[in-house]
Amino acid sequence: MLWEYMLGSGEEALPPDIWLMMGGPSYSGPWKAAGSSDGVNFEFRGDAFPGSSFNVCRGAGRWVSIATTNEVFTSVDGLDWTSAGMLPVPDGTTINCMAFANGLFVAAGTGGRLVTSPDGLTWTLRTSNFPSGQIGAVAYGNGIWMAVGSSQNVITSTNGTTWAAKTNSLPASNLTGAIYAMGMWVVIGTAGLLATSANNGTSWTVRNLFAGSKNVMTIAFTGTAFFAAATDGVDHVGYVSTNGTAWSMLVTWTDMQPVKITSGGSRMALLGYDGATPFVKTSTNHGASWSPITIPAELAYVGAIAYAG
Repeated sequence: MLWEYMLGSGEEALPPDIWLMMGGPSYSGPWKAAGSSDGVNFEFRGDAFPGSSFNVCRGAGRWVSIATTNEVFTSVDGLDWTSAGMLPVPDGTTINCMAFANGLFVAAGTGGRLVTSPDGLTWTLRTSNFPSGQIGAVAYGNGIWMAVGSSQNVITSTNGTTWAAKTNSLPASNLTGAIYAMGMWVVIGTAGLLATSANNGTSWTVRNLFAGSKNVMTIAFTGTAFFAAATDGVDHVGYVSTNGTAWSMLVTWTDMQPVKITSGGSRMALLGYDGATPFVKTSTNHGASWSPITIPAELAYVGAIAYAG
């Protein structure tokens, strides 16, 4: 196993698989989980469940995956999955993002809809006060939850249940990601937007990094550096920063368009597509070089990859 994990006081025991990939033979499903102890070698785990899933994370002692049907599936070990019922959201809602932190799952999506759960089993629909459009990303840091999305909208919450919109002067962009590290929030989005805030989103500094019409798709923190990936549909680039303020282009890809990146331990895993073909590449040097991993042949479509640590 690549990582040796020592259990600290109050921490939950990690499952045998600390990486999980969700995918299936087609977009519509049925999908199942492929697990890995090292983030490189993935094998199928358990039975397939109906629908597809683009969101999976671990918290409260279990994996939680939300299908596109808005049915919630949970698993303690990543092997056996059980339905926890339907999310309490209107028909037609699509969940775009999910995170677990500070004892709470938060999931959000179209229509500005946002739901929370302490255990992944029982969910409550919250009033998000998201001004308009859809929520594209949710994250926790520095004592607050932050959700971002359409029309550069940002909402925050100190407890995950009561949310308020944050007035900002960000340039026009649909925000695709948010992360807190190194004493600052970093948000990314379309039209090349990357901005930082040291006061929980009260004010932002725009970092003009991505020339032209590149959309910044995904961002991660490795423990010592930020890594962000952007694309204009033709050119695909990765940028790195060790302080969140000064960024430099580190890598380019010609064979895949970046979609989602996940950081776990010393490894990052990047999910991308070349047309309809999924690719997953990993890096252990903060994104300077990337190695493709073998996706199980049955996974013609991959929707999510997550780390349990």
